[in-house]
Amino acid sequence: MFYIKDNNNIEFFEKLKKHSLEFCLVMKQKKYFEDAIVYSDLNKENYFLKIDKNKYMTSKGAIGSYQLARYLGIEFNRREDLIINIAEANDDFSQFDVDIFSEFNEKLKYSHNLEREVEVKDKNNDTYTISIFNNVDLFVRLPMLNDRLILKKDNQKIGFINTLYSDKNMVERIKGNHELLYLVNKKDFPLYDNEEDFEIKMEEKDISLDTFNKRLVSQDMETIIGFENKPFIEYSDIEEEYKGKGLGFQMYVEFSKYLTKKNSGLYSSTLQSNEAELLWSNIKKHVPNYVKKEKIFNNEDKTRYCLSVPEKYKCDFRTKVKNRNKIS
Repeated sequence: MFYIKDNNNIEFFEKLKKHSLEFCLVMKQKKYFEDAIVYSDLNKENYFLKIDKNKYMTSKGAIGSYQLARYLGIEFNRREDLIINIAEANDDFSQFDVDIFSEFNEKLKYSHNLEREVEVKDKNNDTYTISIFNNVDLFVRLPMLNDRLILKKDNQKIGFINTLYSDKNMVERIKGNHELLYLVNKKDFPLYDNEEDFEIKMEEKDISLDTFNKRLVSQDMETIIGFENKPFIEYSDIEEEYKGKGLGFQMYVEFSKYLTKKNSGLYSSTLQSNEAELLWSNIKKHVPNYVKKEKIFNNEDKTRYCLSVPEKYKCDFRTKVKNRNKIS
């Protein structure tokens, strides 16, 4: 979910779309989007960032081809319908509105920021870069935040960890308000800061709350409340040729250091691959003082790991395993 702290309202989202060039230029200066390319429709009325082959960043957040076509008002039957109506923007961007740019730069400062970057070495003494970004936007269905770790070798992404969690503001907004959460799940409704925006959108979409599944929405509400300040690993992966080099261990440790400074920890998922199970077992074996197990929800089938590693912890895979938990 593209969450803009203190500015999740219709007025600001409309302003982002109206001044899409300034929006793109602000986002492009963030390291998270350093490889993104500025695109536009053929009329140069709407600018957006092409993140990769099928993903784009707009004022509505990260969206796919179909959603982008809707955003631009393009009839979409197949992906080629979109491709022939957009192009890389090779404009001279020096004519952007400086005041709008400055305003967006200030109000978007809580998303897609580089929070931590370190170099790590594997068992063969090869060097890698770990970068951690806050509040990125990866098609999150519920009103939750998404912090992401990216592992690179020679500036090429070879691994990542995605985490999901909620914060106090999100929990307070939806607590006991089934209708509000139902609308948030309808994709056209971000977690707006005020009720008036919801009423406006409901009128636009002619949406009635007479029939909706309150039981399912209650489950979503329980999820959001339960994960307040408890980031859990939604998904993680490393390219096959880089597995078995100690990199997964270091990714989890560095992510945990970042979260520990935020008075939280890195929680495991209850749905784990065999590789993830093995990795957590190794973490518990080598740094037992920094791992605990707990259930977030009473009805969970298994307890979760929670890793809370202090900043002073050093992990050097060029030394023997018994020295991994040595504090310097």
